[in-house]
Amino acid sequence: MLADAPQYQHFVPQFILKNFEHPFSCPKAPTNGSKCKKNHHEKGKYPGDPAVNCLELSPQDYKIEELSIRRVCGLDDMYTDQLPQVTFPRELEVKFSKLEGQTSTVIRKIITAYRHREENVKITRTQQTLLRKFVYLLN
Repeated sequence: MLADAPQYQHFVPQFILKNFEHPFSCPKAPTNGSKCKKNHHEKGKYPGDPAVNCLELSPQDYKIEELSIRRVCGLDDMYTDQLPQVTFPRELEVKFSKLEGQTSTVIRKIITAYRHREENVKITRTQQTLLRKFVYLLN
């Protein structure tokens, strides 16, 4: 990826969003069972793609939208250092990505235990420290 091209960075990691995903279904799909044409869809919204329901609040009203997990809960270049003298502007994103990868295995272990209705989950002190660091940085 080019250094100048904007990069979409999530403030809610995708490995967490995936726990709430469902396949996108087109609201404009024909009811007769025939295939929905791609030209009906907004950019990035295709049947079967992972999506989540999002609540969009405005001062007057609210609406519930179905959005792709690839383009929700994030911003372009959120973790990119914009100073001109910086040699590696995406250093923070790379480090945070590494931390997310390590943390995702611990969180998956906890979620799996919950789904199997286990009463306790055993994690090491290192894993506890990793979770604390991750939650602290998310705030």
